[in-house]
Amino acid sequence: MLWFGVFVVGTLWNLIAPWPTAVWKEFWHVVGIGIPVLMALVTGVWFTWGGSRDIIRLFRMLKSQQVNEFDDGTVVGHQNLDEAAITHETDKVPTPQ
Repeated sequence: MLWFGVFVVGTLWNLIAPWPTAVWKEFWHVVGIGIPVLMALVTGVWFTWGGSRDIIRLFRMLKSQQVNEFDDGTVVGHQNLDEAAITHETDKVPTPQ
């Protein structure tokens, strides 16, 4: 919507008082090079900062996780092997009578 507004204002302005070629050159230099470079720099810093923060959080979380020796991706009876081991352990618990 912003660029449509720039287009309308620029068109009306040029119908009333045409801009010289040097002004158009500067306009397209800013619009075609300046704004994209600025957006690339902002996006690069944003993704680098966020990605670094997230990878640090990931490794901190992984450091605190417990390793389940049964979790190797094996599926037994439509159930993951690590979940099957937990189910069998809970089956051994006596029920109160």
